[in-house]
Amino acid sequence: MIRLRRRLLWAGLALLTGAVLAAACSIYDSSLLLPASDGGGDGSSDASPGLDSASTDGGAEASDPCNHMLPPERPDGGDGTDDIGLIFAFNSLDVGLGVPLDLDRTCTCPAPSSCIPPEGGAPVCDGTRGQDDSFTKVFTDVGFPKASFSTGALYNMLLILKNYNGGMNDDQVTASFVLSSGREGVRFPDAGPTDVAQDGTDEWTVDPDTLFGGTGQNLIDSNSKCDPGNCLGDKRDGNAFVRDGVLVVTLDSLPSPSPIEPGRVVFDLKSVVITARIVANSNGTHSLLDGGLTGRWPITPLFHNVFRLNGCMNSANYQAFHPLVCKYVDIASDPSLDNKGAACDSVSAALGFSAITAKGGHGYRIVSDAGCDYVNDTCP
Repeated sequence: MIRLRRRLLWAGLALLTGAVLAAACSIYDSSLLLPASDGGGDGSSDASPGLDSASTDGGAEASDPCNHMLPPERPDGGDGTDDIGLIFAFNSLDVGLGVPLDLDRTCTCPAPSSCIPPEGGAPVCDGTRGQDDSFTKVFTDVGFPKASFSTGALYNMLLILKNYNGGMNDDQVTASFVLSSGREGVRFPDAGPTDVAQDGTDEWTVDPDTLFGGTGQNLIDSNSKCDPGNCLGDKRDGNAFVRDGVLVVTLDSLPSPSPIEPGRVVFDLKSVVITARIVANSNGTHSLLDGGLTGRWPITPLFHNVFRLNGCMNSANYQAFHPLVCKYVDIASDPSLDNKGAACDSVSAALGFSAITAKGGHGYRIVSDAGCDYVNDTCP
């Protein structure tokens, strides 16, 4: 799971309390907060980078006036003959620059919300094609409709792709996500470079507890390195596919680290859809470009993450952040409850990303101090 550390700047909360939140991504060493721009990151644009040409209305009924922004549909077959296994390491994560999708098949405003907002709240309007991304609206309210982060060497997320035919269309591939506990050279002295090169040579350790079926412990016991043949994430999709060069993956949730250390935030997204263009580079590497990672972030774990970000203290920053999140609760955490009168209990999120092929390293567990007591908080 993508984690945040304290240095990520939540500047601009002066709009609410005069406070400034400070935090940062634990898989990133630095951040660049871009200035606000008209229409940036609110999901209202009809175009989405890397996906618009592949998007479809998903067979929406003709009576539905909304041209829903949905991921590409599965192709009828494949056009490649290879059997490729690849490991991708994230090299960016972006708020406000993602590929928002219509997660609940509802174009809220003018249509009613797919769930009942918290008491006293107004529906959160979608983009013109039903795009759901209220998390970016939180950033926009504090003055940063776009936020881009660069990779560091201490943590990362890896996407493992198996059984890919190498073509523009493949009707079934296996994709899984695992967490990395850092560069091989950072975690194991003299094991290699500590800096990130992003050229296909980077070697990332693997959090064994995010692998499937006990294979993580086997990785440690055998002193083996992770590769697409022996590593499969616990969070996986055996029916992922590639359509017109766009990879589409669905997961019930993103992987979570164990243990979760105080001062770090985890994107606890549920019902996740990942899309990205697969590009073969001239140097033999592959990249995932124009990536979109969308999902539903239940507000109770979201609030706990913010609480933990503030060092397990019920600070003024947390108190300022609470009503801001409640303002943008817009979706149910369970997709089966969409448009069935259920309460909204999640914030929709659409994060952008890019990734490049890398190498898997040894299994490595982070042993940390105990985490914060759980904050069972919600909206009114």
